[in-house]
Amino acid sequence: MKNAEDISKQAKIYEQLILNQIGAFIANKRNEKNITIRELNKITGVSIGVISDLENAKSMPRVETLIKLAEALEISLSLIFENMKPATQKTSNKSKIIPDDMNKYDKISTLLAGLSYAKEEITDIISYIKFTDYKKQK
Repeated sequence: MKNAEDISKQAKIYEQLILNQIGAFIANKRNEKNITIRELNKITGVSIGVISDLENAKSMPRVETLIKLAEALEISLSLIFENMKPATQKTSNKSKIIPDDMNKYDKISTLLAGLSYAKEEITDIISYIKFTDYKKQK
């Protein structure tokens, strides 16, 4: 059984992963619609600071805030969460989240998402890294 400190560390890692993914997704959708943060603020009533902090993965958004942003960006709230990909590992027929065991490509993808790269850009970068790794092995 894990102690409280280990659980707390694991929770913080996943909280940051969630923040990175949600923030990157919202920023990408906002940019796809050519809406500035100021315009999104006027449409939703969500403060510029809260939107900026969300997009930069600095604070966990309230569900009410996500609902307002989803409506303004014309996406379903569930779409925000569908794009999240936690790493899982099967152990004794139970799915257990283990951040330390994420493969390097998942870690890089999460980092790039946190830096607001588009999904297509992340795919291209990961493909290039995999190709480079493959060439090193030859």
